Amino acid sequence: MVHPSRRVEWPRTDLTVLLGEQQQRIEWQFRRTLVAVGEDRHTRFGELAWLIAVHESIEEEIVHPITRHLEPAQHLAEHLLDEERRISDALDDATRADAAAGLGRTDGLGVLHGMLLAHMRHEQREEFPRLRAAVTAGELCALGDAARAAQAVAIAESPLRPGVPGASLAVRDMLRPVTLQVAV
Repeated sequence: MVHPSRRVEWPRTDLTVLLGEQQQRIEWQFRRTLVAVGEDRHTRFGELAWLIAVHESIEEEIVHPITRHLEPAQHLAEHLLDEERRISDALDDATRADAAAGLGRTDGLGVLHGMLLAHMRHEQREEFPRLRAAVTAGELCALGDAARAAQAVAIAESPLRPGVPGASLAVRDMLRPVTLQVAV
């Protein structure tokens, strides 16, 4: 049991704000990765891949199911999931390139970066406003708390390392009960 004086408290943040903060961190880490060389670049790329995995897992477990429920006929969630699959494929390609010979300047990181930026803009413009309009502030904060807790578990169970699929699994396992309780 955690002693109350040692418990870490963080301010409540609504889910869309938390995801926006993650997007900013992903963009920052991408810039750091693109300018790095050698082992530093390899390390930064691993951290970037981890950040993307955690972010996308939260969206897949919480955000997209709500979006699908809100507007099933518009297929926004399916379009975003398709973008995420393409990003995941590009990330896998870059991970293989990194493992085989190290990331070079022509390794597809620029393409991956462009795909991620377009996807994040799509979420900011299309998906997040719909969530804010349909889900109460209290529910968004509760979902943000759950997402932040899942992120903390992912950090504890699979630190920022290249090729660690455990981050996605830890987030999904932690959020699965929350996903079933989401009320719209």
